[in-house]
This record gives sequence, structure tokens and C-alpha cells, in this order.
Amino acid sequence: MLGPGGLLCATGLTTGERGLARFVSRAWKGVWARWPALVGGCRPIRLVDALDSSQWVVSYQRTVVAWGIASEILIATRR
Repeated sequence: MLGPGGLLCATGLTTGERGLARFVSRAWKGVWARWPALVGGCRPIRLVDALDSSQWVVSYQRTVVAWGIASEILIATRR
């Protein structure tokens, strides 16, 4: 629960857009679809899509790629 003026700060595995990150995220989704326990039940998602835009204002969003694994960073406030 956020207090007045509080910030939601979240990060998570996301879909890679190009190159190695795109390949890794597609492979990860394929493994997750067949054997979710093998990847700890985790799959690439877009955090920004999980927030209702009528309820949240996204003030920062960025994708960072390290070793071919894409992560989304998101900061948002309640409307």
C-alpha cells in the first residue's frame, strides 16, 4: 500500500526487442510454456502493460539488457 505521493518502483524480466535479448526472451517463453518449473515459473512480461493507465502515471520506464537478458525498470505514482 502506497502512502500519499508514494512511488511504485518495480523491475522484472521483460521481452527483448532485438538481437540476443530477443532470442533469449523467445527461448525463455518457449521453455516456460513447456516446463515452467525449469525457469522458476518466471516469464518475460511488460510491467507497463500490467498497470491500469487510468489508475497510474508512469514517470520512468527503461529496458536494460545484460548478458542477453532484458529487464524492465518502472517508476509510477497513483493518479
